[in-house]
This record gives sequence, structure tokens and C-alpha cells, in this order.
Amino acid sequence: MTTLAIRASNATRPNERLSASPTRGSEGNAGWLRRTGATDGILLLGGSSAADLRLRSAQAPVRSDLTPSHWSLAGILVGADTFLSVPLETTADVSAIPSNNGIRECRVADYDDAIRYPNIAWLMFAAEGTAIRDAARRVGAHRALVDIPALIVAWLSHVWGVDDCNPLASGKGIPSAAFVQAAHHAANIELTPGLASGSSCPEAIWQTAKWWQDYYADSARVAAAAPRAPGHAAAAVPSGAYLVRQSFTGGAAKSVAGA
Repeated sequence: MTTLAIRASNATRPNERLSASPTRGSEGNAGWLRRTGATDGILLLGGSSAADLRLRSAQAPVRSDLTPSHWSLAGILVGADTFLSVPLETTADVSAIPSNNGIRECRVADYDDAIRYPNIAWLMFAAEGTAIRDAARRVGAHRALVDIPALIVAWLSHVWGVDDCNPLASGKGIPSAAFVQAAHHAANIELTPGLASGSSCPEAIWQTAKWWQDYYADSARVAAAAPRAPGHAAAAVPSGAYLVRQSFTGGAAKSVAGA
């Protein structure tokens, strides 16, 4: 069984700034995201393909009930319609992966299908997103900050069944989450204080937003009392909205309104 060094939050109730937002009519994920007004921050998606389910199942040790995560992909919004991420789907030109550190600009419209991507969340850990977006570009240009291609190889091996050991157990984070965490770290925001290792994953980001609100309230108070360095973001209590259409309880899939 995979074991991870995890520190639990002292919070006794979920973060009230994180709200469930049900879909309206037949709108897809793009319409849902537009309705939130999101133009920056973190985007989480949970897919239903075999590869996505492998990623979601690998994150079960991060959850107290050991059920698969709701999420398989993380990214940073750079506008209402685009986000930066590291999808594991191969590109037409794989030679571009080393030069951009595996990071790609993705269209929200390509993830609109609610059957293919039943789960979506928008999260904010900073007062505004400029510093985070700038840091994300730096991560793409400097592989020394985090070696994302190495993580891509490890996770493709797991998803394809070449190496069935869970990469999280050896400190190899899911590439998209490792990118998001590195960008926030470069902007002076600790994204997963509950993880004592490099095992970045979308579920850890989700758990942080849901349960670590007191930590960020303290961080924001400390940051407000000191001058902010260039390139650093202003920390804020996590906020956002989410829609979970597919969850797993006792191994069975369920359609739910919350998480």
C-alpha cells in the first residue's frame, strides 16, 4: 500500500469560501467556468477516461477515506478561455516538451464535455493572479525549478501499466500539479502545507483549499505586515467554486452535487 507523509489540518469544518456550484441546464464546463467569472487562479478537472481514472486512483492515499480523487488535472488560468497545464496526452511535436518544460497552453473549450470531464473546480490562493501567471511562465522557461519531463515519463509508465508502482510514493508528483505548485512557490505561496514530500497532486491542492483556511489567514496577516518582494503574490484565504458530478464511494461511482 502506498503511504505518504501527510500532516492533517486542525480545522473542524470545511472552508466556507469554497462553495458547490451546480450546473445550469445543459451547460458544459466552459459555460460553468464563465459563470463563475474566473480569469485567473487554479483550474482542477477530473476526467473519466481510463488514464484519468488511473491518476485519480493513485491519489487515494491523500484522502482519509482512501477513495479515488475527484481530480486528474490541474492548471493555471491565464484568461477566461485558456489555462497552462501539463496534460499527459502526447502532442504532435514531442520535441517541444524539453524546451517548454512540458507546459502547454490549453483551451477550456477542449475540456467542455461534462461526460469526459465530469468534475471541475476553480480555486484562488492569492489576492490576484498576475504574480502567479508570471511565475508560471518562469517555470516553463527554467527546468531547474522542477523537472516536469521526468515526471511525465514516470506517470506515463504508471498510466500505461509499464511500472505499476505509484509514483507518489517515491515523491514524484503528478506533472500538472507539480507545475501549479512550483509556480505558486516561485510567487511565495505554499500550496500544499499538509504534504511533507514532493508528492504534488491535484487532490492535495483540493484538500488544502478545503481544510487549510486558518493557515492561509495567518499567512495573509503576516504578509500584510511586511513589504512584498517583487514577483511575490499576496496570500489570501483560499476561495472558489466546484462541481463534482462523479465521485467514488466504496468503489462505486456516484453522481453528486458536492465533494
